[in-house]
Amino acid sequence: MLPQNVERRYVVRFLLVLAVLSVGLLLLIALRSNTLTGSTLDASDSPQSVCHQLRRALRGNTTTADEWRSRLLPQVYQKEGLLPSNSRLVFSIFMPSSGYGLCNVRSFILDGLILAALVGADVVLQTAETLDRPGSDPIAHQLEGYYDVEHLRAEWKRFCPSMVLYHDRRSEGSSGPLLEELEQQRGALVVRHSTYVEVGSTRTDQDAVVNNVEKRLSEMDAGIRGLLTATERPHAKRKKHAPTAYFVMNVRKLFLWDWLLPGEDASLGELHRTIGASLRTPAFITRVAARVVDYLAALGQESGNGPRFCSAHLRSEPDMVQLAGNFANGTALTDRFIEAAVAAGTKQCGLLYVAAGTQVDLERFFALAPVHGIRVVTLGLLNKTTTLLTETARWSYSQMAALEYEILAASHKFFGASASSFSWNLAIRRYFAHSTDILPLRDIMQPWEQIPYDDAHSQLFTGMHPDSSPRDRKKSEGVKGS
Repeated sequence: MLPQNVERRYVVRFLLVLAVLSVGLLLLIALRSNTLTGSTLDASDSPQSVCHQLRRALRGNTTTADEWRSRLLPQVYQKEGLLPSNSRLVFSIFMPSSGYGLCNVRSFILDGLILAALVGADVVLQTAETLDRPGSDPIAHQLEGYYDVEHLRAEWKRFCPSMVLYHDRRSEGSSGPLLEELEQQRGALVVRHSTYVEVGSTRTDQDAVVNNVEKRLSEMDAGIRGLLTATERPHAKRKKHAPTAYFVMNVRKLFLWDWLLPGEDASLGELHRTIGASLRTPAFITRVAARVVDYLAALGQESGNGPRFCSAHLRSEPDMVQLAGNFANGTALTDRFIEAAVAAGTKQCGLLYVAAGTQVDLERFFALAPVHGIRVVTLGLLNKTTTLLTETARWSYSQMAALEYEILAASHKFFGASASSFSWNLAIRRYFAHSTDILPLRDIMQPWEQIPYDDAHSQLFTGMHPDSSPRDRKKSEGVKGS
């Protein structure tokens, strides 16, 4: 049985890895080594490439590859003499070391790739700071422990043929290219800038005038120019004679892009799907998840309800209660989830897989659900009664979170906690996986209602008392929406 504070798995200091932005931050849903080239720019970034589509969508309706190359930062810097012609511009993008869960980390990885694609830079993939447990395998401390990096690299090589995805150190990835190895390469020059370049918010839903993409990229450009100018003289001789020079810029961007919420433009849906699918869970985790899903489907079949199960993400641990107050009330969430399962009917939700939650809330779930003909299953119960999880014995808590994410994603209907970005991410991933029509997500979200998100496949609930709507609570406390 996992420890009582198991949900800290989701509030990881494990930072691996675009989110859509929930009520603060709704998240994006739901890979071979790049070949190094002499220049960050490449004519193969054609008008048909995903990178070019991104630039058109976020930076304007410029149509030709030649026009775009004239606007991409490395080309501009090379033309102005700030970078030598044999150089590459590499972004190392900061991620917070605490307070961000699994899905937010995923979002920061994809967000960084999009930022680099917009300006023609390469990217250093983020490190994997995991919420560990004793005896975890070494891979638990690498990005490959949580995401299929080989698939990610292959997809982005296809999206943006000129872009390279690096690891920084050998300890952070099993395959290259690695900046650490480039530093040891005879004649190569790797210049690491210690100062951060800030990139402001592009949340146009908050301020469409101030938070526009070109304004923020212009601010970033000014910051990079200052750093390049400062390092030009010390490295002038080496830059001139190095076969290739790599200029690594630390970029801090704490606000995620809002392009993933189609808003008024539903045409971004396919681009959204394509980029989101590039970052997927690795096979060794999805393999275990598939066994669990098959087992749960068989239980549903045996009970006469068909090969299906529903799921719930009970995010009621003390850290979330401290952050979200009654929005994360475990007693209220348990009641809401059971009511929703009963409303769906036992033919759909006679079997309910429950993830996260405190031990007290889970025990209450186990006590109340059978009264309504609902059978409850948890990861802890499966660990006690089956051999399905044998190979997870040396997984970190964060890897177990990735496993539960895949199980919840495969359920017939999902119930989540609106205070959790993990729940938001799942609901939106499921929406894009099941929907053929791309409705603007803002049309199906009601952030200040009792059910902030409600579609045919998922519902998110607050932990508020049914007689007190979040909107009323917000007004009474004088809280401004974000």
